[in-house]
Amino acid sequence: MSTPCISFNGIQHIFPGGVVAIDHVNLEIGQGQFTCLLGPSGCGKSTLLHIAAGFQTPTQGQVCMQGSPIQGISPQRLMVFQEYALFPWMTVEANVMFGLQQTRVPDCQARERVKQMLALLKLREFADRYPKDLSGGMKQRVAIARAMVLAPPILLMDEPFAALDALTRRTLQDELLRLWQGAGTTILFVTHSIEEALYLGTRVVVMTHRPGAVKADIPLDFAFPRQTSTPAYLQVKEQLESLVMAEQHQYLQAEAAG
Repeated sequence: MSTPCISFNGIQHIFPGGVVAIDHVNLEIGQGQFTCLLGPSGCGKSTLLHIAAGFQTPTQGQVCMQGSPIQGISPQRLMVFQEYALFPWMTVEANVMFGLQQTRVPDCQARERVKQMLALLKLREFADRYPKDLSGGMKQRVAIARAMVLAPPILLMDEPFAALDALTRRTLQDELLRLWQGAGTTILFVTHSIEEALYLGTRVVVMTHRPGAVKADIPLDFAFPRQTSTPAYLQVKEQLESLVMAEQHQYLQAEAAG
C-alpha cells in the first residue's frame, strides 16, 4: 500500500484544566481524498484539524504527512477558516497574491496564477475591492482562492460555509468540488452538516462526543455531481443521521449532567 497523505497515530489531546478533547484517534487519509469529519459540537473535529495544520501539538501520538512527522505550520498544509481571515487593508487581488509573495514566486508568474484563480472563482471584477465591500460568500471565495492559488497538497477546511445562506453555500460547494477535481488536492473538511458531508465527501468520518474518537468511517462511492434522491444515497444518509444523533444525544446528556 502507498504511504497515506496524512496519518493520525494514537492522537490524544488534553487542554489545560484536564479536558480531554481527543482520545486515541487513528486515521489514515489517502492522496486526493475529500474526507469530511462529522460529529456533535465539542467532539474535537476542529482540534484534530489544528493538529494536522501544525497549530497545536498533540499531548500524545503523532501526525505524519507522507510518512514524515508534522512539526509546525507549512505551506504544504493550508487552512481555510469559517471567519475568512482576510487582510482588511489589502484588495482582493493582494490578499490572493500574499502567499505567493511569501514563497518568493516570481512576480510575473504570481500575477498570472492569481489572474487565473480569480477567474475560476468569479472574482476578477472584484480584484480591486476591499474585504469590507464584499458579502460573506465573496469573502469566502477570496479565502479559498488565497489557499488554492498556492496549489497545496493538503487543504484543511474548518466549517468554511457554516455562516452562509443556503444558496451561497451550495454555489461555493460546487465551486470547491470543481477546484478539487481539477487540482487533486487532499481535503480534510470539518462540518456539522450531514447533507454537506454527503454532498462533498468521498468519505465521511463520524466522531464520538467528547472525548473525540473515530466512531465510523464510511466511504461514499457515489459519482459527482451527487444524485441526492437515489435509494442508495438516502440509505447512507439515514445511517449517518443515526450515528450522529446517537452521539448528539450523549453529548446533550453529558452537558445536562454538568
